[in-house]
Amino acid sequence: LISEIGTYFDRAAAAVA
Repeated sequence: LISEIGTYFDRAAAAVA
């Protein structure tokens, strides 16, 4: 995937966690 999407997904996972 694109780095931007990966970063957003990582941030979302951190927010959920």
